[in-house]
Amino acid sequence: MSNQPANTINSPMGGKQRTKSEVNKIYHSLYILVLLTIITIPIASTGIYAISGNWSQSILPESWTFQWLLQIWTDERFLWACFYSFLLCISGALLSITLIFPVLLIVHTKKPHWQRWINFVLVLPFAVPPIVSSIGVLNLYSDFLNNKIGAILILIGCYFTIVLPFVYRALDSNFLAIGVKDLIESSNLMGATSLKTVFYVVMPNLKTGFIVAFFISVSFLIGEFVYVNILIGGQFETIQIYLYSLKNLSGHLSSAVVISYFFILLIITAIINMFSGSKRRG
Repeated sequence: MSNQPANTINSPMGGKQRTKSEVNKIYHSLYILVLLTIITIPIASTGIYAISGNWSQSILPESWTFQWLLQIWTDERFLWACFYSFLLCISGALLSITLIFPVLLIVHTKKPHWQRWINFVLVLPFAVPPIVSSIGVLNLYSDFLNNKIGAILILIGCYFTIVLPFVYRALDSNFLAIGVKDLIESSNLMGATSLKTVFYVVMPNLKTGFIVAFFISVSFLIGEFVYVNILIGGQFETIQIYLYSLKNLSGHLSSAVVISYFFILLIITAIINMFSGSKRRG
């Protein structure tokens, strides 16, 4: 009779025997490694092309240069595109958080049966394609879209609608985590008014949720193209519109914009992970 454990697998090379869990761990690690490689190759190729000079005779560039990145970051058009992108994204995110917070407060304290109707409303931005809704907005608000300020305000409203589900989910999970109803009831028993409780008890406890919702919104909105392309015409550019204008000019410049855009998103994602990690530890 063999004394070999049932969950032990013989190595095909006759070496050290491995348990089934160790083999599964190796397979999982290889799968993740292959997946990361597939994801990394396009990003790495774009980054290499953004800092390459001559690249026509070998697998790697014959020369290297930061000319394209410097050209992008010293281009006034690109800087203005970044400004308008962040103006729209930050404004849309702040508007969404400001309007969703009181709704969630009411749902979690007084009207929990509203939750099912709100869940239905949150699906609508995904049910209506942006190309359809943007045409509707164009027909309704064409007079406002003729000037820059009106176009910015309409775009902020559009951004608010498409980011609404992300903000709601991020804050809703934080409301559940802190037990907001119990906090308010306990604070009221100690003599505090509901308004003071919201400002001095509830909102400080939701700080992490606000930050995560804000950065998730910005990272999602910064890649929006359809609304801006259809609604603003040529009044101003965002990063996506600027990148689209370079598609027939230079692959090096386009790669420089893409890799810059990628690192902006990477920084935003790192901030989200940092605050999410601190929330879990808390």
